[in-house]
Amino acid sequence: MINSYLTSRRTRFPARRIGSKSPLFVDGRGEPLQRGGLQYLVEMALRAAGVGDRRSPGALVHALRHTYATRLADDGATASEIMVLLGHASLTTSQAYIDATAAEQRRSAVANRTYRALDSLPGVTPTQQAAADPGEVP
Repeated sequence: MINSYLTSRRTRFPARRIGSKSPLFVDGRGEPLQRGGLQYLVEMALRAAGVGDRRSPGALVHALRHTYATRLADDGATASEIMVLLGHASLTTSQAYIDATAAEQRRSAVANRTYRALDSLPGVTPTQQAAADPGEVP
């Protein structure tokens, strides 16, 4: 889909070169698509699909940004890399977008030295329990 979009974009704006630092999405004038324009396009798509009333007003673009950052983290991107990709000046700001996934929570719990020390106790080991349910501390 992105290749089709870029092909149509080259046709619509032949004088504008698309480079590695170019914005992916542009408006009808070939300028970088801003938050309001993206919000409008997604709202129109949701209305056309009949689900336009099932979200908080204004929250959509922020949710997409949050999902993007979380998926970057899931795929192994560092907080610094996410900061650059989101265009933040502060690492603290970027960290607000990063959710710990269940898989990350299980890995962290299994790596916890307290759990490893308790593994010598009889019965279900804390590491096994953490791997099964990261939200429940043994």
